[in-house]
Amino acid sequence: DLNAVLYRNERRLAQLVGSVLGAAGLASDLNKAAQNRRALMHRFLYNGTHWHDYHLDGGSNSRELYVSDLAAFWFGVDDSGVYPSGYEEQLIFSAPGGAITSRVPSGQQWDYPNVWAPVQHRLISWYLQQG
Repeated sequence: DLNAVLYRNERRLAQLVGSVLGAAGLASDLNKAAQNRRALMHRFLYNGTHWHDYHLDGGSNSRELYVSDLAAFWFGVDDSGVYPSGYEEQLIFSAPGGAITSRVPSGQQWDYPNVWAPVQHRLISWYLQQG
C-alpha cells in the first residue's frame, strides 16, 4: 500500500508544481516517476487478478488476501473500479466490527481479528467515490 500512496503523491505533486509553480520540467519528472512506479507495481505486485505483497526473500507474491492489497484501487494505480473476487466476501463484509485486515490469526496487530480505522476510512471513501 505504501507504493500506491507514493504513486498518488507523485501524481498530485506533478499537478501542483506544474500548475501552481509553473515548473513543467519537474512536473514531467514526477509524472515519469509515477508511471515507472505504476509499471513496477504491475510487474511485481499484480498477478493478473489480484494485487499482493511481494516477498523479496522468496521472490514471490503473498497468497493471502489482505485488505491493504486494495490500495492499488484507492490511490489510482488500478482504475478498473472493480475489486477482485474474495475481498468483499472474506474481508470487507465478513466481520461485525468492520473490514478485517486479513484472515490470518497470527497474533500480530495487522492480522485477524483486528481492524484499522484508516482502512475503514479508505474503504468507505472508495465506495462513496464509486457511487
